[in-house]
Amino acid sequence: MTAVTGAEAPTVRTRRELLRAAREVFGRSGYAGGRTADIATTAGVTERTLFRHFATKAELFTAAAIEPFHDYVAAFVNDWNQREHGLRTAREETRRFYEGLLDVLEDNRGLVVALIAARSFDDPGGRLFPRLGGDLGDILDTAVPTMAAETRERGFRGQPWISVRFMVGLAISMSLHRDWLFTAERLPDRETLLEELTAFTLNGLGSGDPRRD
Repeated sequence: MTAVTGAEAPTVRTRRELLRAAREVFGRSGYAGGRTADIATTAGVTERTLFRHFATKAELFTAAAIEPFHDYVAAFVNDWNQREHGLRTAREETRRFYEGLLDVLEDNRGLVVALIAARSFDDPGGRLFPRLGGDLGDILDTAVPTMAAETRERGFRGQPWISVRFMVGLAISMSLHRDWLFTAERLPDRETLLEELTAFTLNGLGSGDPRRD
């Protein structure tokens, strides 16, 4: 077992460095402008090594864009499953989710912008990144059981598979577009943004089914 771990460690480390470098380069230059040669140099490996790990530039871009969201959602769900429920208030749980998600979005802001641009301009038909939409959807689906349990335990209404996407969509909008949505003089700070996202989400979830009104 020790020999296998030792043999795998450099491969895992190289892949991690390539994804880190890809996020940096794509986040700065976009998909079209991000060169695999620059990514390899930033990661400290050859371009040939890059293509041993990722068959195409599109595959590397997809992995780089997906991994931060996968890691965050997996960690959040795992933490929720490992601890006793009901000890935190709905406000604490909701704020905690938004807080970690905003961290991911802020740390990868350029990459998310590159992702949106690539889907819109480089791959409008979805042929270049065929896994992207499905992978993102699969990641969000892993959070649906947690949302469903919270919905039952807190007495909320709504459809958990939509609520998860609603919350992620709100966070993405506030992170990426707040410079457009607010004037510079009234740009909310992080604390205010977290409080308002939390309050808006909880008030919406607790307001019942609008289709019954």
